Amino acid sequence: MRGGPTWGGGLLLAALAGGFPGRGAQDPGSAPASVPVERCLECHAGAARDVASGAHAALENRCTGCHGGNPSSFDERRAHTGKFRAVPLSACAACHEAEAEAFAGGPHGVAFETKAIRGCVECHSFHAVPRPDHALLRSSCRICHETNAPEIVESGRQTADDLDRLESALAAAARALDEAERRARIVRREREGLEADRLGLLALLPKQHAMDLEPFRSDVAALRARAESTGARAAALLEETGRRRRWAWLVGALVAANALAILWRRRTLLAARPHP
Repeated sequence: MRGGPTWGGGLLLAALAGGFPGRGAQDPGSAPASVPVERCLECHAGAARDVASGAHAALENRCTGCHGGNPSSFDERRAHTGKFRAVPLSACAACHEAEAEAFAGGPHGVAFETKAIRGCVECHSFHAVPRPDHALLRSSCRICHETNAPEIVESGRQTADDLDRLESALAAAARALDEAERRARIVRREREGLEADRLGLLALLPKQHAMDLEPFRSDVAALRARAESTGARAAALLEETGRRRRWAWLVGALVAANALAILWRRRTLLAARPHP
């Protein structure tokens, strides 16, 4: 795992807002009374730009949400009163409670407590926090473990692949259900099952931060099996609908042929009848 001489320096602002206003827009009278005017930008413009480019850009609470301090002061001493550089896990937990709980209970939580790693930022970067993506398991594990624990790197890669396959299965099932509904089939039960699988994935994702990936992958596989089963049921409904339509065309053709035969027979009989 990565350590660093600059312990905690520039750590993740887990609750930063985007769109830091310029100097001319920082009039205290123009801000809502409940939101202090932050002047961190005046000295920390680079960090502010990074935050505005990352996943935390849209958040309302700003620098002090993680770093503390007095955001409305231009005086360095007053501005940094109560400020901390080494952002505690509780700062991230304010928005990411389940993830932080799993992190704290895993090996990375132990390493964080002993200052062997710098916390969430080891994988999620500092101010320019990227949006969560399964690919992070392929890249971040390699940074620390490629040499000393390649099996961890491989486990991360396999977990990312499993999550990608699960999302593909959910998307395929949703498309199949959409098509079934377009063909006037009732799929409410299947819809409810698919939604339960989606919610199950959302509840499961934070657990990967405990880094106990084998049980996590088993849960992912179970969700994927259910999603694939839902997709298979939708495909069966589509096939049944297709068969019914083919039979409907055949029956319609037979009825039409029978009607034509009756008409032809009647005309033949009329033509053969002797005229008075």
